[in-house]
Order: sequence, then C-alpha cells, then structure tokens
Amino acid sequence: MSPAAPTGSDEGVVDANARPKPTPEPQPKKDRVPIAVDVFAVVLAGIAVIVSMWTAYVSNAAQRDSLDYDTIRTEYATFTELTEQQMEHWQVSHMFAVAGKNYDESKAEVMRALPNPSPEKKAELRLEERAIALQTFTLFEHAWFQWDHARRAGQVERAAFLKAVLDYFTGRLLRNPRLLYYWAPEGGAMAEFYEQPTRDYYDAHVRADPPLE
Repeated sequence: MSPAAPTGSDEGVVDANARPKPTPEPQPKKDRVPIAVDVFAVVLAGIAVIVSMWTAYVSNAAQRDSLDYDTIRTEYATFTELTEQQMEHWQVSHMFAVAGKNYDESKAEVMRALPNPSPEKKAELRLEERAIALQTFTLFEHAWFQWDHARRAGQVERAAFLKAVLDYFTGRLLRNPRLLYYWAPEGGAMAEFYEQPTRDYYDAHVRADPPLE
C-alpha cells in the first residue's frame, strides 16, 4: 500500500522539536499616590519645620532669661556680701562708703566710736582696711571680666546690666579715698595684683575721669 500523499497544508501538524513559547508573567500594577496625599505630606513637613523653629526660639529665649536671672542674682549677691562685711567690720565701715558726703559722715562716726585707738589697734585696723580693699578690687575685676565676655559674645542685655555694675564701681565705690590710696602705686600699690585689662579699665574710668562731686 502506497503512503498517503501530502495534503499541501501544515495546519494541525505538531512539530515535535518545537519549543513551547514562554507565557509572559503578569506585571504588577503600579499604585499611584493620589495628589491629595502628596500635598498633605508637604504640609506636615512644613508644620514640622515651623514647630522645630518655634521650639528652638523658646529654648533660646528661656536660656537668655536664665542667663539674665543668674547674672542679676550673682551681682546682687556680691553687694550683699559687701554689706555683710560692713556689718562685721564696722570699725572700717568707711571703706564701703561712696566718696563725698557719705564717706565723710562714715569716717566721722568711726572716729567717734574709736576715739583713741592704741598703736596695736591702728595696725589691726590697717590690716582690715587692706583686706576690704583687696576684696573690693577683686569683685571689680570679676565684674569687668563678666562684662567683657558678655560684650564679645553679643549678649546685649547681659552686657548692659554688667556695664551698670561697672559704672557703680568706677563712678562711686572705687572713688572712696582709702580705696584710691590702696590702688595707687604711691599708696598700697594693689593695682599690681590685677590683670592688665582691669588696670587699663580702671585708669580710663577712675583715674582719667574727674572726681565724683
């Protein structure tokens, strides 16, 4: 029996050697973020920045207030200490007096309280005077360094307050005749105990200025 003749068409014929075509994998659909969500995220970021700036401002303001409070408390503690020293060492209370009428009256009261001191008592009083002078000059230098630091750091309010403290020293207390004597080279020569910036400031604001009327 002769083989069947070809029909002239390959339709329906399966090639045994042909590889099956791979089935394409389904691509995941990209989720699109709505525009409203993007706007909300931007708004939240802006609020976070504003809150951060406000927090920093409040923190800095609180720190400035704390510095001012600490400065005022420290300086008034200084003058409280001087007052306590005056009460304890009433025999040399004229050392705490402002130059002028206040000093003259204080000196007269001391002389009435100690009319005829012995040589030993006079020596004791001079030692007390030197101790009080040294303490006063040290407090003055401390105030100067605090003021200079605040000025260079740009702490305007703190520097202004400390300048007022310095003005009290240079314009009033340091013009006390006995303090002038103890600072001067021809007197107690205590200026040598202090730093050059302190001495320069003293010379410019005490020695070079006219005396307190």
